[in-house]
Amino acid sequence: MEYRLPDSNDEKLIAQYLQEHFFNEEHEVILAQELFLTNYDEWLEMILNNASFGNGDWGKSLLLLCYDESVLIGILCVRYELTAELEAQYGNIGYSVRPYERNKGYAKQMLCYALQVCKEHGMERVLLGCHSNNVASSTVIKRCGGGLVNTIIESEAITNCYYEILI
Repeated sequence: MEYRLPDSNDEKLIAQYLQEHFFNEEHEVILAQELFLTNYDEWLEMILNNASFGNGDWGKSLLLLCYDESVLIGILCVRYELTAELEAQYGNIGYSVRPYERNKGYAKQMLCYALQVCKEHGMERVLLGCHSNNVASSTVIKRCGGGLVNTIIESEAITNCYYEILI
């Protein structure tokens, strides 16, 4: 797998990636990070700025595109300078795999890579969250050493589970 920051050549591939999520009735692609609120060039500038300089309360973070050969497999977000409050709410790592590439081990590869990045940035532990009905994600987290540390009921339909991984 190749992991890299987005660039100006990725706009069409990212649009196709997001369209695949929408086609599968996944309308909340959290990792799009405001892509729909601005144009692509502004979004790209924000992502590159977050990687180089950080963003106020959020600190530095990486939004990486994950390719297997020329196919955009997923998006990986590594937030390694969060405030304690934001870490508890959002976690340090988020990942998304395109629907037609799931169940092939990509999410585990992405999480392992993210853990390596966090370790390189001096972190000794990370926090990850997922909805309780996201069995695939919770399984990946547990296989990578995650232990459940908290659950928060967000609404009648949504319970968030938080896992800690020591690295």
